[in-house]
Amino acid sequence: MISLATALVMLGCQKTPEPVVDTVKKLTYGTAKYVGPVEESEAQRYVVELFTNKNSATAGDDFSEVDVSLSMELITAKPSTENEIVSGEYTFSSGAAAINTIADSENSTLYIATPENYGGQSYRLDSGRVTITSFKDTYNIEGEVRDVLNNTLEFSFYGKLSFSTVEPEPTDYEIDFEDAELAAESGSYSNILWGLEKAAEIEGGVEFDGILYTSDIASFGSYYSRTEYEMWGGFAISSNNNLEDLGMDYSNQFSVYAPQTDKFAIGYIFGDYGGDYANPVIELASPAKIVSADIANANKTYHYCNGKTIEDEEGNSEAIWAKLTITGYNGQTETGSVTVDLADENGVVIADWTTVDLSSLGLTDKVTFAMDSNDKGEWGVNVPMFFCIDNIVLQK
Repeated sequence: MISLATALVMLGCQKTPEPVVDTVKKLTYGTAKYVGPVEESEAQRYVVELFTNKNSATAGDDFSEVDVSLSMELITAKPSTENEIVSGEYTFSSGAAAINTIADSENSTLYIATPENYGGQSYRLDSGRVTITSFKDTYNIEGEVRDVLNNTLEFSFYGKLSFSTVEPEPTDYEIDFEDAELAAESGSYSNILWGLEKAAEIEGGVEFDGILYTSDIASFGSYYSRTEYEMWGGFAISSNNNLEDLGMDYSNQFSVYAPQTDKFAIGYIFGDYGGDYANPVIELASPAKIVSADIANANKTYHYCNGKTIEDEEGNSEAIWAKLTITGYNGQTETGSVTVDLADENGVVIADWTTVDLSSLGLTDKVTFAMDSNDKGEWGVNVPMFFCIDNIVLQK
């Protein structure tokens, strides 16, 4: 007698065994963003995103019927290039500065989209172990990760990564000179920092030609000499403001013409007769963008120009004007310049602090200052070539 089971086999109706399925989700498309160095480390930071492609993906894991993508913030020890991820085994870590880790961050997530939830859900990773190897720009990335809801993805990726670079958010610096230590009495003046405090003895007097003040990434030079005469140029730091017109009395030459002030830098363009820092220059430790600065007239410059006229070549009277030109350099290349009217052709003279946009200077590592005027004589510009600067905003 033939059993029912044997009859079914003879009729070709035996139960088909379950197919052997791949337990790994295939991720078929990848991108990598370089997002900069890790602070206080030679390690580099990348965000690698791997995606499924429904038309070619096969899987037999818990996510076989859904679309997934994986985003990992990798910390790699290779400091050289921005478009190459170092091979190795990466494990999940909350210490973002540790190398060969998947960082515990908002960039390390697992995204799951189901037919019922087509918008998808994305949750931060809770653990993971990933192995990366590469050969001629082709990457093999495989591993297993788990998110905070205990969703687990075992995956593999083989292919090229499209690289891009994400510029880090710029860091703002503001130089306001408030940490400068001013001498209560310095020669014939008070509440200033200038080259006299740093001058060394030379034959017949004292001299200084170097960096007077450094704040954050910027340095300000100054020149001072006292032999037969006392001379200075470049920058000094002051907290003096004075509105009084003292004429040829220069006892208030370190004063800004403004109703009030805190500490600021006063520049004096001495000319070609002094040292390297006889003319105002700001030197940056590395290239940065100078966004803006507050500019004001010094007391002597304001009173020389205010309400004064000269005669032009045809005997016509015209207001004395004075222009300050601020020029940026990156290495030996000029990056741009901005001109500020300390006193304009219509007789309007700056009488308070004014904020000047300097962003057009671009990325600079040195900024120089020069002045011009229509009031010139045998020795050049007659206008006292002072200006005041404060609250310098830089981005790096």
